[in-house]
This record gives sequence, structure tokens and C-alpha cells, in this order.
Amino acid sequence: MGTYFRLLGRHGLKMWLSNLLGFATTSIIVGVFYLIFFFLLIAIIGAGGAAMGDALTGDDPAALGEAVAGLGAGLLILVLIGTLFFIVLSIFIYSFLFAGSYSMVNEIALDGTSSFGTYFSSGFRFFGRMFFHLILMGLLLIPFSIPALVGEALVIWSHFNGSQTGVALWGIVAILGWIFVGIVNLGAMHGPVILTAENKGAWESLKLSYKVTVKSFGKAFVTIVSVIGAVIAYYVVFGLPMMLSAAFASEDNIGAALLYLLFLGLFLLTLPFAQMAFQLIVSLRYKWYLRKWVVPEEEWPDQSTGNTGENGFTHTAFPPRDDSLKTEPSPTAQPKSEGETDAQPSSNDPGETDARPRNQYPQFPTDPHLK
Repeated sequence: MGTYFRLLGRHGLKMWLSNLLGFATTSIIVGVFYLIFFFLLIAIIGAGGAAMGDALTGDDPAALGEAVAGLGAGLLILVLIGTLFFIVLSIFIYSFLFAGSYSMVNEIALDGTSSFGTYFSSGFRFFGRMFFHLILMGLLLIPFSIPALVGEALVIWSHFNGSQTGVALWGIVAILGWIFVGIVNLGAMHGPVILTAENKGAWESLKLSYKVTVKSFGKAFVTIVSVIGAVIAYYVVFGLPMMLSAAFASEDNIGAALLYLLFLGLFLLTLPFAQMAFQLIVSLRYKWYLRKWVVPEEEWPDQSTGNTGENGFTHTAFPPRDDSLKTEPSPTAQPKSEGETDAQPSSNDPGETDARPRNQYPQFPTDPHLK
């Protein structure tokens, strides 16, 4: 973990500023669309919205059913379609945030460097692919989430009908369902890292993520446990004080209200850094333990020449190739006459310069110039 904290200390400020700007930009855009959607929803629902609001805040499921029925089937379908459209639109906008942040942590993990340009240029570069990748992940999770959602619905139904046995039984079904969803999520965890680090497509990166998880399930499991531990630590330090102060905040307790605003501001300010810190855990452990299943050794960039990758990206995750076994002369080589010299300079000549193109981050093993 020493490497992890050294990288956080060295690049944390750039990580925070880049992602803070990305968070602010995308959240403002999503907020504008949310307000538009909200006012359109109020205009469409009209008077039925008041009954729906009372039903949602009450404890009577019959009232909720009556409110939904009062909206009419056509209007209800229109609201559901609008909600789905807003969710997809939000994913589309936040895809830039994920593409940029994952690209930056990959640069930090694989090369030990970072730049604001990587965040924003790679954010636009992988914008579309990240959107389709997140949609694919969502579509993959929907069928696996159905048993858990049905179990939760039946728990609520059993509770209102006074069946404690049903609550316990369907509660177990719901818990097992969400555990299975968690396992499916575990398999998809490395997809965004692979997409941005290896220049893979949306579907291919998802398949490769499940491949590396199956190949080394123990390493992947330790990764998710590490991320969960980091998330818990973050919420204990920044989230718990915010929730406690919110519980005591009132008109009669101005001090608690001010503390709540203070902790809320700290939470929102540190959240962009925390997100990238969590992603860095995944990226580093992918580099250390799982990347070998995605990038075969024969496709590793040749570092013996001192080439840098795109934006100085050198793939220091890989050791230099050992070419000591390639010094034997070819059987077809003709002996040179006395005084004859090679037309090409020796590879040991300190003045030799590499004629191959110097690319910028990210330098992918599948780039044509590496073949």
C-alpha cells in the first residue's frame, strides 16, 4: 500500500482539481436537465401529482395504488418513459466524468505521471465508448436484479399483511439476490479500466473484465474488499458527521444546522478526490495482478530503446525485454570481409536515436506502430 499512498500524495492535488471541475461541469448540466424534467413532470401530471405525493409519503399501499390508477395508463407510461430517458441522459453526461477520471488514474498507475490534459482529452476520446459500456453493464445487471427486487417487494407486501414468516423468507431471498448482483458487479469492475488503459471497445472490455476476474478471482475479490473498506472509511470520516448533524439540525438548533452545512460542504469538496482514490485502487491492482491476462508478454512495448509512450507514457508496469538470447548470428548470414562495417549503427552506440514514432498517452499495445 506504500506505492498507493505515495501516488496519492504526489498526484492527489491534480486528481482532485481535475475531477472537481469534471464533477461541477457534469452536475450542472444534469441539474439543468433535472429541473426541466421536473417542471415538465409537474405540468403533465397536474392535479394528480398532489395525490401521488401524499401516497408516496404515507404508509397505506392502497392509497398508492389508487393514486397510480388515477393518473391513467397512458399518462403513467409517459412518465415512466420520461424517467427512463432522464436516467439514460444522466449516464450519457456522466460518461465523460468516468472516462476522464479512469484515464487519469491509469496514467498515474502505469506511468507514475499525471496531467490535466489527460483527464479532459481522454474524457472526450472515450466518451462514447464509456457510455455504451455503462449501458451494457446496466442491461447485464437488470435480469440479475429481478429476483432481489421481487424479494424486496414481497417483503413489503408481507409486512403490510402482517406475515412475519413471509418477511423473513422473502428477506432471505432478497439478500441472496443482492449478493449475486454484487458478484456480477465484481466481474464487471475492471471494465472501465481496461477500456481506457488498453483502448478496447465497450463490449470487449466488459468481456475481458470477466475474463480476468475468473482467471484470478482471489485478487479481484481482494480489490473489491479494499475498495469497500476505503468507501466505508470515507463515509465514517465525512459522511457520518454530516448525517448526525442533519439529524439534530432544526430551527431551534442553529448550531447543528451550521455544522450540517459545514460537513455537507466538506463532503461535496472531497467526493471528487475520493472517487479517483477508489478508482486508483482498482487500476493499481489491475496493473500488478491482472493485466497479464489482457496484454500478453509478446505485445509489451519494447522499453530497451528508451521509447516513451503518448504524453511520456512508458508503461513502467512492464519490465524491459531481455534480448540477450537474440545475439546469435543468423545461419544464413555471410561473413564480412576485413574492414567491412555494418551499414546500421550499433544498438550500443550512445549517440543513436530511435527513429520510431514517439507517441502520446495512452500508448496501447494494439497500436499499429508497435507491430
